[in-house]
Amino acid sequence: MQFFSEEEFKKSLNLSGIVENDIIVVHCSIIRIGLIKNKEINEIPKIIADIILNVLGKNGTLCVPTFNYNYINKKKKFDTFENEYTKLLGALPGEILSRSKRVRSYNPGYNISTIGAKAKYISSSKSISSFGSDSSWDRLFKLNAKIVLINCDLDSMTFIRYIESKCDVPYLYTKLYKTPIYSGKKKILSQSTCFLRYKYLDFKYNLKNFEKILKKKKALKETKINNICIKTLSMKATFEIGVELLNNDIYYFLDRKPTFNKIYPPIV
Repeated sequence: MQFFSEEEFKKSLNLSGIVENDIIVVHCSIIRIGLIKNKEINEIPKIIADIILNVLGKNGTLCVPTFNYNYINKKKKFDTFENEYTKLLGALPGEILSRSKRVRSYNPGYNISTIGAKAKYISSSKSISSFGSDSSWDRLFKLNAKIVLINCDLDSMTFIRYIESKCDVPYLYTKLYKTPIYSGKKKILSQSTCFLRYKYLDFKYNLKNFEKILKKKKALKETKINNICIKTLSMKATFEIGVELLNNDIYYFLDRKPTFNKIYPPIV
């Protein structure tokens, strides 16, 4: 297992272009970064969150995806006060959810949790849509937030779905769920939508060429210090380039055109 220092992590953030007052959406694989000397592994998510928030300052905003498909699968109520989330997202979302000042958005499938100056504005959208007009992701886009991938690849980036939704890709669709949404005892919405892949449609993402183009057009900046790799992207530039590519080839983000496969596991 490799080790990194708190100073190295902060330096990586600074070199990657993250500055005070920024609004950032972070995807982070802590297990790929390694350990901090003389620190327990369960302390690392808190240390990383504290460093990021310190760099952003009091007028910056940190956002992390905290979606959980259990709510739409089990049809139980979704409460933004609860801390349950999909563990595949890593340990950082759990750390943010545990903090008293965090604000969680209302869409069960693609909700985000936020801390900072714009947290309430971003997470208070009452749109039933995952990525539609005035949704939390749409507000992030209009604020030109930065996407920060910490030891993650582009296929971890939820914003890809936002781009696909605007281009009406034929391999995904919008499904309506009658999931009641609460903030504590207060009911906010009676339903929401989630942007999903079709049942039995077999395909895989391949975003390597997209990443190369983003780098070439300076929409993506990559910084490496020892085992820390941070990729920083502008939402607006990434969106414009992605839409142009999908307009030329609607399957550009995939390794091939999707095929029907009856034994392919059904998706909700």
